[in-house]
Formats: sequence, structure tokens, C-alpha cells
Amino acid sequence: MGPVGKCALFVALCATACRLPLPEIDPGACPEGYVHVPPATEVGVEAGFCVAKYEMKQGAGELPLAEAGGLPWVSLTQPAAVAACERLGPGYALISNPEWIALAREIERTDANWYSGRLNRGHSEKPEEALEAGGDDDPCHGLPASCDEATWHFTRRTHRLRSGAVVWDLAGNVHEWVDWWLTEDRAGPLGLQWQELNTSTPTEAMPAASFRSEDEALRKDDGIGAYWPHEEPQCGAATRGGAWDYGSLAGIYTLTFNMWPDSQKDFVGFRCVWRDGTR
Repeated sequence: MGPVGKCALFVALCATACRLPLPEIDPGACPEGYVHVPPATEVGVEAGFCVAKYEMKQGAGELPLAEAGGLPWVSLTQPAAVAACERLGPGYALISNPEWIALAREIERTDANWYSGRLNRGHSEKPEEALEAGGDDDPCHGLPASCDEATWHFTRRTHRLRSGAVVWDLAGNVHEWVDWWLTEDRAGPLGLQWQELNTSTPTEAMPAASFRSEDEALRKDDGIGAYWPHEEPQCGAATRGGAWDYGSLAGIYTLTFNMWPDSQKDFVGFRCVWRDGTR
């Protein structure tokens, strides 16, 4: 075997054998306003990370804030959302699609988010506008519905993780950019229509673990959300979660590819993560 062949063999072997373990984050070390999400190796998230508890708000110096007060920061492009998160410092980034799926599956696995076989889908009806968040003891804050931590409602805006941590507005309020732009080989059939996530056909570029719920028998009427694949390859910038007027199409798994990266919409915001600055 020549030098080139030996080098190729070494690279192939080292892709697995030489991989160093990713550093794990102490759940108590998350920055203020962030909550810990455990690893989900089945979707490609090898180590835990911290995710903003709220949709980001616009702070001084164009810094994104993870806090309840104020309306979500919207009308910025996907690259602008990436840059905004990175301005927070080392380890901060716009949430990736695998991280979104890891968070969604953590919510799916938590009994407190379910009632009679349905998952709550957040602020997805009236009022037809984005809302600020409230206290965790007021999970229907700003809505006509009434609920609390012990009283479920399908528009309840919060979800719990198995740790007991609370995340706001992952399913509704405004769409959220994720760091994913896929211009070809999207799950199909492609077209200008909503379809079920768990019956859409996976592809090599978009395997089932990148968009489906853990329980693949679930449908949008169970509260998980829906999928808009679009048919134009240029429109491939991904947003996840529903918006305030999505009704039964909203959910923690809702996925659309109907925007360009430079789209600016008043119903699209974003959420940052922190990966401890060493990865």
C-alpha cells in the first residue's frame, strides 16, 4: 500500500477510533436564562448543551437577551441570527437542527406536556400577534385561555423537560430560525402544501431523525406540528416551531423550508444555545 492509501486508511479509521469525547456541560453551569438539554446521540447530539429558555429579545448593542420581558426579536435574516448569537461570546451559536430535535424529543418524553394523547402547541391562535413571556406560574400568559402549571391547555406556551426545567414558546408565538439551509434532496413529496411530518419520505440529506418525532405514529392533530417542504430549491432556509396564527399546524416539530436565508419576516425570530466554548 502506498503513502496515499495508508493516509486514506488512517483517516477512515481515525474518524471513529481517534475521536475524542466531547466535554459535557454541568447542568448547573448554564448561563442565566438558559436551561440544560441532555445528549441525544440518536439525532447526532453527542453532549449536553444549554438552550435559551425564551425566544431571543433585542438588547443594547444588538445583543440577544434570554429573558421573559419584551417581544421576540424578529425581522432579521438567518445569517443575522447566526451573527447575533455569536456576539454573545465563545460557545454561543444559533440553535442547530439536531439540537432542536434533541430538545423536542426531550419535551416529547416528558409526561407533564401531554393530556389525553395530545401535546400542547403553544400560542397558535388568538391574539394574532407575538407576545412577551410571563412567569412560569402563568404559562397561558397573554392568551384568552386560562391555565397554570397543573392545568393543561392545548395553547399553553410552556413545555417541561424531564429535569423539571421550563422552556417557553418552542411550539408557537413566532417561527424560529435554525442553522440549517437545505437546497436539495429534502424530504418529500415536495410542493406548496402542508403535510404530516411522520409520513414524509426521508432522503439521504434529510434522514428521518432530522425531522420526525420519536413516536412516528404521532400526527399534527396530536400537537406535534406539520411540515412545509416547498418546491423551489433556493427556498431552503429552515425555520422550526409554529407562529401565532398557525392553529393545528403549530408544534414543537413544525418545520418549513419556504424562505431564503436573507428573508426578513415579522413572524420569524430565533433562539441561541451555549456549548461551553470548547467545541
